[in-house]
Amino acid sequence: MVALGLMAAVPAVAINVGLSAPDQIAQHFAVSAPVSQLFITAYLAGYAIGLVPMGLSCDLFPRKQVVILSLVGFIIAGLLSLMGKTLTIILIARFLQGALGSSCAVASRAIVRDIGGTNSAKIMSSMLMILALTPCVAPLLGGQLVFWWGYEGPLLAISAYALLTLVLVHRSVPSTREVASTEKPTLLTYYSQIQRFLADRKVMIPLGLICIPFSGYLVMLSGLSTIFSVQYGYSAPDFGWTFALCALFYPAATFAARQLLENGSSGRVLSVGVFFFLTSLIFQIMYLTGSDPGEFVLWTAVGLYLFGMGLLLPVATAIVMDKSPTTAGFSASVIGTSQFALGTLGSATNAIFYNERGTTLVLSMAAVAALVAVFFALSIKEEIGIWE
Repeated sequence: MVALGLMAAVPAVAINVGLSAPDQIAQHFAVSAPVSQLFITAYLAGYAIGLVPMGLSCDLFPRKQVVILSLVGFIIAGLLSLMGKTLTIILIARFLQGALGSSCAVASRAIVRDIGGTNSAKIMSSMLMILALTPCVAPLLGGQLVFWWGYEGPLLAISAYALLTLVLVHRSVPSTREVASTEKPTLLTYYSQIQRFLADRKVMIPLGLICIPFSGYLVMLSGLSTIFSVQYGYSAPDFGWTFALCALFYPAATFAARQLLENGSSGRVLSVGVFFFLTSLIFQIMYLTGSDPGEFVLWTAVGLYLFGMGLLLPVATAIVMDKSPTTAGFSASVIGTSQFALGTLGSATNAIFYNERGTTLVLSMAAVAALVAVFFALSIKEEIGIWE
């Protein structure tokens, strides 16, 4: 399980450890801040483009084999970025890392579906608990590495993490999707799968419970630091440490989800998650309507949001994956692509309608909380089997 968790976290580590690198890149290569931010953007672009091809590959070939080959390529791209003498080479290497690293996100979910059976939600909770620790630890580690070794520090750490993951995957992760060629999905299978995704409300509803909260989370990442800097005078280190502590609500919730699943149904876990989203909504309304809301109100709203998300994501993901036994890799890529697309849309909306108080950001969080409640109500109405 540790190996699966580390594998699932490869993309998150590659992003979060590198968050402090753009400033050093701007100084080293004498480029503007927007250009240096391409260090993050290049990885995200590769990740977004790689999801579907990697999902297809994980269905057509043994999933473990796909991950091992991808991690080898990921490490080679990391070495290329370390040896690169120009920013262009570094950005190309980061793009390749994003595309190859997407296999880890896709394959980890698909393997859980292969080996989990009726315990898929519990295993998914354990895996996501490891993944959820990444935003708590990686940015702090990345900042320290930049302080010690400049922008090369995070690049070296990302490659070292991938090497460790490669060793653990080779030794500990079971090989799944070892099927005869006659059993492998064809293009017609994927076409039918897309049709089923669009037509089956019992898939689309839990998919909404995965993608909508995560999109709000990406909006928070894009604008929360600015709100606390402008409104409450937080320095970058102050915000980093405070957010890291607040982000602990997410892994705590994934642990709680696993415990609740021991003696209850998926529906019970989802209902508790919705409760936390609605409680967060109360504090969001307090922030929006208050003339001078304190920082505690916003931090509380964020913490409750993260706790609710940590309860919803593992359970809803397991439900979606269980609906697609023959094309689990493709289904995992659909989840990732949907999360990324909605998150990008939300972040862009927040940027376009930005104001110093962060009204747009908090309104986005409030809209997510309301939509989560709506989708949960639909899950009860459609009887998707969450109470079994």
